[in-house]
Amino acid sequence: MDVIEKLRKSLKSKSYEPFIRHIRFPHFKNLTPYLNIDFKFPITALVGPNGSNKSSILRAIACCPHFKNLSEYWFETDVDPIDESGGRPRYIFGYIDQHSNKTAEVIQTRISRPGKNEVWEPSRPLKIDGMETLVPLRPGITVPGRTSTRWAGIKKDVTILDFRSEISAFDKILYHGDAAEHFRKKSSKDILRQRSKHLRKVIREDLKSYRPFKGHEETVFSNELLPPESVKIISDIIGKEYSEIRLIEHSLLENRSHTAILKSKGLTYSEAFAGSGEFAVVMLVKKTMSAPPRSLIILDEPEVSLHPGAQLKLMDFLLRESLNRHHQIVISTHSKLIVDKLPPEAIVLLQPNPATYKITAQGDVNPAEAFFHLGQVPASKKKIFVEDPLACELVRKTLRILGEGAFNQFEVMWYPGGAPSIFQKCMTGLFQTNDTNSYFLLDGDQKPQTEIINPQRIPEADHESIKEQLNNHRLKSVG
Repeated sequence: MDVIEKLRKSLKSKSYEPFIRHIRFPHFKNLTPYLNIDFKFPITALVGPNGSNKSSILRAIACCPHFKNLSEYWFETDVDPIDESGGRPRYIFGYIDQHSNKTAEVIQTRISRPGKNEVWEPSRPLKIDGMETLVPLRPGITVPGRTSTRWAGIKKDVTILDFRSEISAFDKILYHGDAAEHFRKKSSKDILRQRSKHLRKVIREDLKSYRPFKGHEETVFSNELLPPESVKIISDIIGKEYSEIRLIEHSLLENRSHTAILKSKGLTYSEAFAGSGEFAVVMLVKKTMSAPPRSLIILDEPEVSLHPGAQLKLMDFLLRESLNRHHQIVISTHSKLIVDKLPPEAIVLLQPNPATYKITAQGDVNPAEAFFHLGQVPASKKKIFVEDPLACELVRKTLRILGEGAFNQFEVMWYPGGAPSIFQKCMTGLFQTNDTNSYFLLDGDQKPQTEIINPQRIPEADHESIKEQLNNHRLKSVG
């Protein structure tokens, strides 16, 4: 049984509970009203063009298990007011309540109070949004999994990694240190040179605490060597053998961030000399392997800075971690290599509706079809050979029904001469070249009408007649 089947089986056995089964958006940003996404596999990939609200959907999913308030990610400004013409922005997520075995739904609604910060809060079920209303519990009565008028929701540890912003302490100060330059009246390079001696001291002395600036503030929040298992996994993903990896969380370079110290074949270096992909993989492996079992892990474009081989190895790691530790993982990606590792039920295609410009969601999508809609045309189309022009049009019409993505993956061709010509010329040539990209749909009218006589029922004198019939049948089959 391969890992995909094992994951399917494990999800059916409820090993992943509590598991977010679906999320619905009655009114949320530029999504089509009541857009729904079902989670049918432990790992789900959101695929779509730029501007299809993938990151916003990821943030909403992350906030389902009472993790953070969505207002930390989406808030109103004078430049970007929040539209409430379709009602208050809100979303609904569903899960299976373990006490009643029912599908429970919780709604999160944006509440804006004059003079106060906006927040997203649970509210009572709304019939207008297709939710089932609950009979209020009488005073003093408690039911597991419920409050008086609504479902209680789920508790689940959450890990978020946004690989566009998951950058090292060195890169933060060097490329995003304008504020520090203005405040310190020094260039980013000067700050790095001045502060690096403190970081070197922390590394060499393995310090778990360090207060260098008049002893007022702590600057080291963690300083650890990654376990050998993590080092081995990182080496496998990157394709480079490391002997030791140290990860330090600190604020020695102004902003609180991480520094990775990597040892490889006698060479020791920090992320200043490492590739950004190395640092990203270190952080992903560290945070994923540190997450408690049955966590919700959100990955926003994990392919950033990773070469193709690393992307494939990364997915192998995530599939194993999800299977072994029952993590629910949701990924946004533009990488076909990542999506190719997943079954259709794990892929959700987000794209704008040409008429309304609102974002729609389509589940159970084949990877090739999903990326066709993103403008990636198959390098070589599959060929379907048929006997005549009528069969050619029938097959093309059938493919069109399956969708534009499916239609454009195939080239339907009719081969002159019918089935005999296909068998004798077309098929034999393709077999000799080991072609695995061609298919044949025949009319099925080549079955012989005359029955071959059983030799046991024929007199001995007619053996020559039997041989002649067999030879004729063999010639027809080949032809």
